[in-house]
Amino acid sequence: MDLREYLELKLVLDGNVVLDELSAKLLFLINRYGSILSASRALGLSYSSAWDMLTRIENILGKRIVEKHRGAKGGARLTSVGLNLLERYISAYKKYFHKEFSVEIPLKPEASQKIYVYAGSHDIVISYLASLLRYKGYIVEVHWIGSLKGLSSIILGESDFSGTHLLDPNTGEYNVSFIKKYGGSTSLALVRGWLRSIGFITRSRISFEEIIEKLLNGSFRLINRNEGSGSRQLLEYILRLEAKKRNTRIDIIRSRIREYNNTAYTHYEVAEQVSTGKADVGIGIEWVARAYNLYFNHIKWENFDIIVRREKIEDKFYKDLIETIKSKEFIENIKSMPGYNVPENIGEVLFF
Repeated sequence: MDLREYLELKLVLDGNVVLDELSAKLLFLINRYGSILSASRALGLSYSSAWDMLTRIENILGKRIVEKHRGAKGGARLTSVGLNLLERYISAYKKYFHKEFSVEIPLKPEASQKIYVYAGSHDIVISYLASLLRYKGYIVEVHWIGSLKGLSSIILGESDFSGTHLLDPNTGEYNVSFIKKYGGSTSLALVRGWLRSIGFITRSRISFEEIIEKLLNGSFRLINRNEGSGSRQLLEYILRLEAKKRNTRIDIIRSRIREYNNTAYTHYEVAEQVSTGKADVGIGIEWVARAYNLYFNHIKWENFDIIVRREKIEDKFYKDLIETIKSKEFIENIKSMPGYNVPENIGEVLFF
């Protein structure tokens, strides 16, 4: 039996692990490459896992550790907090292991053709859109990281286009206010996308009111969506309304829900959890509910829009992207899908 001893350094704050060896390597490579995407690729991590690590650290510290790199090229860089955290880890590593902290950095191959990166919310139509763009000769890479992280990704210059469906609870408007809130007013443009029906997915027919009651009395187990996703934002909006109605705090409402922290990255994962009995309810799109022969309780029609870099809107790829979205084939395909529809201004480019 080949048993080996393994020691790992961790930085801990109030019982929470802030930094371990893998997350330290991630920060090290972000600092080296100036890119979260490149750092995750070098470590063999999914882009969504890298974002989750960064979000977890920022939530524990209550401070940003990554920010947009100022300049024409954009990209990501560590904040002063992020740099201090990495330096603290490197210093402690040398102290306890008597050697320098290092990360094996693979050589980045020169790409013979540009890779266009989609990073954003999960949607069936995005997969279809990506296939049409590939048919036109583009190499398209898709990462399901959620609406908010997708917005952050394109602001950082890490991705080429993103999909989002973020509801502003104050105005009832989708997406636009979030672009303004996160500083994308001058750098981003919004391409009007499609409409999709979103709601609660269950194994049996049940009313909206009964679902809320069963969630709050603990008889239903939830499969939630990942932090930063539009579906999770919608659930939070519903829970806030419920907290107001019951004259209580949102955190108390959350604490009553079984498996509130059990999360999925895609609508397929939500349907799979409900279908197999691992969860009783989750928020997802009608199309997936029907595909899994599950019951669907409609909440609202939402705008699923595409965000692009404003300065690149005249590039051939973006012209082809918009042309594809406005094409008769694309629109008819969307209209044929249960739980989907198109607005009259699909493909319209909006500036802020």
